[in-house]
Amino acid sequence: MRNRTTIDNLACRRRRRRPQTGAGARAAGFTLMELVLGMCVTALVMAALAALLGAVAQGWEQSGQAQSSSNAIVQTHVRVQRLVKGVRQIGACRAKAADVTATDQSAVLLWRADDNGDYRIQLSEMALLECRQSAQPQDCLMQVRSLSYPSHWTAAQRAAEDGDPVTTAEFEDDASIDMFRNLLNGDKALYAQTTIVARNVTASDFRHTDGASATRPTFHYLLTFKRGSVTE
Repeated sequence: MRNRTTIDNLACRRRRRRPQTGAGARAAGFTLMELVLGMCVTALVMAALAALLGAVAQGWEQSGQAQSSSNAIVQTHVRVQRLVKGVRQIGACRAKAADVTATDQSAVLLWRADDNGDYRIQLSEMALLECRQSAQPQDCLMQVRSLSYPSHWTAAQRAAEDGDPVTTAEFEDDASIDMFRNLLNGDKALYAQTTIVARNVTASDFRHTDGASATRPTFHYLLTFKRGSVTE
């Protein structure tokens, strides 16, 4: 009797635990309203996350541009200082052009060295430091141009190619800037060499202080760099 009663009780318990399958049974899962609310919350979280990541990426980009621009400015300053400090004399200096769209912005003639030791300025001893404008900022540059004869030439060949020495008055004449540039682009183009000092120089202004009242000649330059959205 005890065993049969125990079996009957177990059967009753199993019947009570059996899930309902009829019309009154409640299906498991989410309702349409719950799904819509969940999707809205997910969309809001993803939108906030995307905005945060976009702001971080923009900050990184601006920081990188500023760092790159600062490095370019420092490098340009070092190059110009190295170039100007080594010259024997500064000649004609042209400040910024009146027209900001002009191709030629600023330029200065330099007597870079007295190669033959005659204390006179030769064409091959001169250099032209100039800024050139362009429609694209990355094509705006500062460059130094000069003459470079073949290394195997003798002193007589160099002197013959240079011609008469340049006088101090000619060296300090503003028109000599264009004359020297025309020689580099024309008759002396075969021996002309150009070295890029800096790029992205969208504006420039050169000033030269010299004369009897000047204790020490000075050269001042103001450059505007533009790289991307950063202008310095």
